[in-house]
Amino acid sequence: MGICEKLGDDYDRMIDWPARLRRDLPVVRQLLDDSEARTVLDAGCATGVYTLALAEIGYTIVGLDPSSSMLAVAEANIGTVPARFVTGFLSEADQKAGTNFDAALVLGNTLSYILKEKELSASLTALYRALLPGGLLCLQIRNIEAQGGQEVILPGKDLGNDRSIERTLTPIEGGLYELKLWRVTSDVTEEIGIETLRGWTSDQLTNGLREAGFSTIEVLGNLKGDLFMPMASTDIVMRAIK
Repeated sequence: MGICEKLGDDYDRMIDWPARLRRDLPVVRQLLDDSEARTVLDAGCATGVYTLALAEIGYTIVGLDPSSSMLAVAEANIGTVPARFVTGFLSEADQKAGTNFDAALVLGNTLSYILKEKELSASLTALYRALLPGGLLCLQIRNIEAQGGQEVILPGKDLGNDRSIERTLTPIEGGLYELKLWRVTSDVTEEIGIETLRGWTSDQLTNGLREAGFSTIEVLGNLKGDLFMPMASTDIVMRAIK
């Protein structure tokens, strides 16, 4: 079981989804509209918050995630929203979700859970196959290089009732780092778990996208499209065209 699954109901409580959607959704919508995308794959959708928000706007969208427990939450929230969810890894995107998408999104830190270059290559190739000719792929991942090899204490999240989640990111070696989570109350601090993640660089992602067959490739510093600065940008955002 992954660390996010261990969080259970606290996963969505840990993220300020209203604030994140206010910040990101208009940008993502503009990106999709600029590419004239109507069919969208949300790869690594977790509990489906972005998936459902985009479906409500009117996109035909499929959410893909390997966690059945995460997708159970997404399905429970679906209501009358015309979205579909399928279980699968990024490397199975074309097999599990289909091959008729105008755009594919890999938002948050989904790519960090891919640890090996062979798996990254398989994932990018599957996403390429899932897209129609001219389709857009947008990738987002934390820019671990900006940490300068130092441990980072991420902002804690107050869950109410004297409960909070505390997080740290600690570099290990070879681009790997450890994500540690604790659940803190007024009486006790409980370790939720430790998970090894990988901070892919912009060069590694660019090479992987080229090998998968993508043509036009942009490296940006955030979803808004600001300039990428290797030692300053908190995110790496890649936009690529099939």
